[in-house]
Amino acid sequence: LAQYLWEVGECTIIADWPDDIKYFCESLITGPGQMLTFIPNIKFVLDTGIDYESAVPHNALHDAMAIRDFYLRRETK
Repeated sequence: LAQYLWEVGECTIIADWPDDIKYFCESLITGPGQMLTFIPNIKFVLDTGIDYESAVPHNALHDAMAIRDFYLRRETK
C-alpha cells in the first residue's frame, strides 16, 4: 500500500461503507504516534449508491475491483 501511494501521489479512496475508510486510515498507522511519513493528497468519497457484485463478497480486494469497474462503466456512459 505504501509503495502504491508513493507512486500515484494523489488518489481518491471510494468506499460504500464508513468502516472501509476507517480501515484504510488505520493501515497508514505504523506504530504508536507514527504513520507513513509521506501521505500524498488523499480524498475520501463515501458513496452508498454504488451498485456492484463482487466475485468474492466482503473481500477487500474483490470489492475494490468491483467498485472500480462500477465507476469505469459509469464514466463511459
